[in-house]
Amino acid sequence: MMKRWKQTAVLLITLLLLLPLAGCIGRPDYETYVISDMEGEQEANEPGNPFQVQTIFRIPEALGSRMQLLGWLDNAELAGLLPDDDRQKAEPTRGQQILQRLAPPYEAPALLTRIDSASPGMLRLSPDGQWLAGGAGQTLTLTSVQNQEVHRLAVSAESGQEMDTKALRWSANSRYISFIAVENKSKQAWIMRCDVRQKELQAIRIQGNIEINPWASVVLSDDGYSALIDDRTKVVMAKRNGTEFEVQYDHASGGTDSVWVDDDRFLFLAQDGTLFQYDNRNRELSILLEKTGFFSLSPDRKSIAYTQSEKESVFAGKLQGNNIIYQETVYQGIIPAQLIWNGDSGALLIDGSKWYVQSEPNVPIPVPTGAGDAQRQTLIVRFR
Repeated sequence: MMKRWKQTAVLLITLLLLLPLAGCIGRPDYETYVISDMEGEQEANEPGNPFQVQTIFRIPEALGSRMQLLGWLDNAELAGLLPDDDRQKAEPTRGQQILQRLAPPYEAPALLTRIDSASPGMLRLSPDGQWLAGGAGQTLTLTSVQNQEVHRLAVSAESGQEMDTKALRWSANSRYISFIAVENKSKQAWIMRCDVRQKELQAIRIQGNIEINPWASVVLSDDGYSALIDDRTKVVMAKRNGTEFEVQYDHASGGTDSVWVDDDRFLFLAQDGTLFQYDNRNRELSILLEKTGFFSLSPDRKSIAYTQSEKESVFAGKLQGNNIIYQETVYQGIIPAQLIWNGDSGALLIDGSKWYVQSEPNVPIPVPTGAGDAQRQTLIVRFR
């Protein structure tokens, strides 16, 4: 009896050891992956707000009133233009301007070089701070900021229209500079695309009967195969199709130039102040903000600065999917005409008119000198 009980116990133990192995026989290995539809979820879950103001630098009014700020040379230094009014020169060069470097605390500019510009005040600095684009008539000029090397590119005669230098736009990756040209008689519109790496200027016809105003701006996506055309009343999105650009979408717009988020998505401001994001992959139109007055997207397309109607304040937030998170007031009492992010979204240039208003707690505001005062104010807000 005892012997049989021992045999039974050994059999039960053996079966218990074999059961897990038997459960694996014939069953394929697999893992479950959870894919979030929220872009940048890891960043959103990080503690703290990325737009806590650390330092505010104010550019002296005497300097800011004369200087045209072009943008960032790097994450810390700015580039600006001053007229070359040296009275000691026997024969001042017409159209020559002084390119200046402004480093923290942004009080004393340093000379970079003198720039010959046929259109004074119409130079456009690339987002990476490496190139200045300008020109007039039938010539586009590219000037290297580092060594002042100049490249002059002739605008093709088939476009039949002189460039509007004010409408020059850089792609966010600084690869392309572009503008619109319209034939005088046929009104056929062309996208003039300059590849900075290749130093080539190409005229690409816009297909279709849609009317394009000659003063409209056009900005290309990073790959150069998508274009946003905006005349401040209508935005048109076109894709490269062979040797032409084909219009795929248009919408009423107003007030601020439209910008690319990536090669398929872009932001534009409607006439009623609604900030939209359009996704060409699924043709989805999303509302990001309402009552928006002005906005600026950072070069990495992750941070956005904006104003809202009836509020003399500047706000900042992170663009995540179809949402803006970490929305924060970063400065009060100013109506900006220019908002420019540096490359790492760690600082924001604000240039506009300063108004003195009552401040909310813990929000930076200028010290008032009198009720209702307004003046030009240029400042740099640096975040922690």
